[in-house]
Amino acid sequence: METFDVNNLPANIDKFKRYTSTVVTRAYRVNGPFTVITKKGAVECQDGYVVLDAKRVPHAMDKGRFESLYKLGEIMQKKKTTPKPKAKEATNTIHRETRLTDDISPAGL
Repeated sequence: METFDVNNLPANIDKFKRYTSTVVTRAYRVNGPFTVITKKGAVECQDGYVVLDAKRVPHAMDKGRFESLYKLGEIMQKKKTTPKPKAKEATNTIHRETRLTDDISPAGL
């Protein structure tokens, strides 16, 4: 079983692909069992991803959970229902209908 920590990652940081949820997250797919040493101790994962947080601290995440939260290269956002725009309020603008017979010179306006 492989073991990873902040000083021993499975690949160079450039090999970590960028995955997104509502924020961009770097993750590396590990096929088979592995362990990540975190501040809380060793975390074992049977099959999943080494995920780097914003401070580049590695975490283990199960393949199923990871793939339900993240998509490669796309930002997933919760669908928000946007309120329909309000009807335009009446304005106090006076519209004047112009006919061909009307005097449209500046003096006639």
